[in-house]
Amino acid sequence: MVYYHKNSAFSGSVDEATKYGIVKATDNTISIDDAADTNYCVDANMVATAIGGSSNCDATKTRYDCTDGICTLVAALPVCDSATVGETTCDASLSTITSTLCVKADNSAIFESTPTACADKAADYEDGNYYIFKCTDGKTCSKVTDASTLTASDQLYIYKFTSTTAGDGTTTVSLDQQKDISYFTATKLLHCDSDGRCALVTTATPTGYYYVNVAATGLTDSLYQCTGSGTVTCTEITAEDNKNYLDATDSKNVIHCTTADLCTSAAGSTTAGQAYIDSRETGGKQLNVITCNSDGCTSSTGITTGQVYIDAIQDNSKNPNVITCTAAGCTSGAGSTTDGQAYIDATDKDNGYKKVIKCTGGTCASEAGSTTAGQAYIDAIQSGGQNPNVIICTATGCTSSPGSNTYTDAITNGNTITCEAGNCASTGG
Repeated sequence: MVYYHKNSAFSGSVDEATKYGIVKATDNTISIDDAADTNYCVDANMVATAIGGSSNCDATKTRYDCTDGICTLVAALPVCDSATVGETTCDASLSTITSTLCVKADNSAIFESTPTACADKAADYEDGNYYIFKCTDGKTCSKVTDASTLTASDQLYIYKFTSTTAGDGTTTVSLDQQKDISYFTATKLLHCDSDGRCALVTTATPTGYYYVNVAATGLTDSLYQCTGSGTVTCTEITAEDNKNYLDATDSKNVIHCTTADLCTSAAGSTTAGQAYIDSRETGGKQLNVITCNSDGCTSSTGITTGQVYIDAIQDNSKNPNVITCTAAGCTSGAGSTTDGQAYIDATDKDNGYKKVIKCTGGTCASEAGSTTAGQAYIDAIQSGGQNPNVIICTATGCTSSPGSNTYTDAITNGNTITCEAGNCASTGG
């Protein structure tokens, strides 16, 4: 049997703890109510009551916005969409609160609401700055003026304030709620989840992982790490131009930093053959590469036995470079587009190196090596400015060894690879 309230009920979680589905029941069926297209206040028993527009819920309930029956937790400052300066209160649902900040539903204004007044507070904020807000019961919210007093249990939100003045003197403001970001201020590092809920970072950062500071002004304050146990200390780490780092907030992301764009985090490439040079150094050498799969991104020592990786950092939506690792470190350079040349794919180690990397048309890609008898690839890894080796693939894998005599070019139809005087080349005819 399934219990449901006579008005409405919330189903089990659809997506972790922030998304739910409104369910409806008939004599024989319980299903998502895809006609539920409004806002709901949900009590501790998961009973949902529809509310109109952008109204707030009372302190005992949590607000969700629903579309086609799927509902998302609203974690933000209270809404006072009907606020008018000079009114006795900014919103009826806030009238009993001694003092709280609230915003328009479209985040175009911020007010202070009391039982006797509604005041526009935009003048208290500066263009381009980030502000932390603390709420004690979901609806009693204030601006944080001393971040050093924050605790791990505080209910926090972060907004970026923007003010624009038009030529006619008209000023418009906006408050952009920050989601999926990290923010550093006053020795405190905060992280905001995808639903907008923010909290202090209270655990040490794993070795090699970093937080990206959304309010960074340069590479020197773009990355942060936290150390210690119990009470952690978070400090800025100077990022380097064109370097890659593992993301402490999302194991599937890679942080890429440049002087022009500072540091940005994005999903790591899971394309076959691709990897990133890890910025971490051992003895002054970059020896590690970052590889990603469906489980996430990890860093490991780069393979130094003649195989290469495709550099996942793109140039005009292409991947023209390959990463080569030696005892001296891992470096990225243009992949060879010379006829007949290829590389053994280093990411295919666990499969026995059965893939090769070919670079054509300004981009490099991994594919299964040809096992056709008599076919070969010229190994693009040079020695003394020449290409003495050929790659031959069989059912057990691809190997590179000194070339001799002639081979059928596995890349270019009709070409023959000839090896003589310590160098192999592909020619037509």
